Amino acid sequence: FATAGKDKNIRVYDWEKFKPFCVLGPLTRGDYIGPPHETLIHHGKRIFSVRFINKNPYLIVSAGWDNSVKIWDLRVREVVKSMGTDIKGPKICGDALAVRGDYCVTGSLLPHNAIELWSIKEGRKIMSLPYDSPRLT
Repeated sequence: FATAGKDKNIRVYDWEKFKPFCVLGPLTRGDYIGPPHETLIHHGKRIFSVRFINKNPYLIVSAGWDNSVKIWDLRVREVVKSMGTDIKGPKICGDALAVRGDYCVTGSLLPHNAIELWSIKEGRKIMSLPYDSPRLT
């Protein structure tokens, strides 16, 4: 299983020992696994959602406040694809990431078109699904 949060790291745990065997991200004090990487390829802000890709147990999808969806490969312990890395990417602020086959769906804080469909294989957004957030009165 995997966890993530405000320190911008993803921790992948050994199920039997309940201890992390791998940390993905900009690595903070006390989590040193290997040489640090450039933070531009990792999440720049809090990570809110992490999912394994069922058809490939070595791949993880993550999303958070930095307007990006990232695909991580546990074999190389780094990001292999980054999608939506500009202001038009999803701003995930909850557990709003679903993965099925080669696709993932994100639910974002955006006021319009908050639901987006992404191709994991192609590494790009396919479409925004029409959805207008209800107005609070």
